[in-house]
Amino acid sequence: MKIVGAVAVLLEARGRVPQRTVIVVRDAACVAAARRYWDVARRGSTTCAARRRGAAA
Repeated sequence: MKIVGAVAVLLEARGRVPQRTVIVVRDAACVAAARRYWDVARRGSTTCAARRRGAAA
């Protein structure tokens, strides 16, 4: 998933190997949901540097 600005989301769909399919979604509700997902994922993550320093995983 890639958020493009605040206007679109690129979603990778499973296709036949080795082909890939990318879907561009511009629906405002989908873009907002992707942003919320991204924000939650970032809050629950740590950086590699923090892990090296012994921060909680």
